[in-house]
Amino acid sequence: MLVKTYISFLKQIGPWVFINTREMESINAFYEYFGVHDAVLVTLGLFLYQHLRKVKNKSIQMAEIVLYFLLFSYLFPDFAAAFETQRVFFFEEENGDLIDGFNLLYVWARFPTYWILGISFVVIDRSFRKYKLQKSIV
Repeated sequence: MLVKTYISFLKQIGPWVFINTREMESINAFYEYFGVHDAVLVTLGLFLYQHLRKVKNKSIQMAEIVLYFLLFSYLFPDFAAAFETQRVFFFEEENGDLIDGFNLLYVWARFPTYWILGISFVVIDRSFRKYKLQKSIV
């Protein structure tokens, strides 16, 4: 239900959000792999993780851990996949781009990408804190 609302919202704001970057080589190279929505979602996830580390109340911390897991395991990839799908459909209507299986196949790669990002944030942070602790002991 939340994704359906998100898709109808994207249909309304599509002309302002979906940018044709074919003639802009430097921007197009970035948009081939990531979108602005990915940067926003990852930034939100990083802020949540930083807040999670600072909370002292165990019940709030446990709730934020569950939220972090849900965001990176399902909600972020689902929103990113919906955004990319709507972008493909928008440019098919706007420019007559061909929709085949390959330009929608990478949408499914959003799920493992966000899983890896969510796990990487935790692993890198834990490694950094462990290194920092060892450095302060010496």
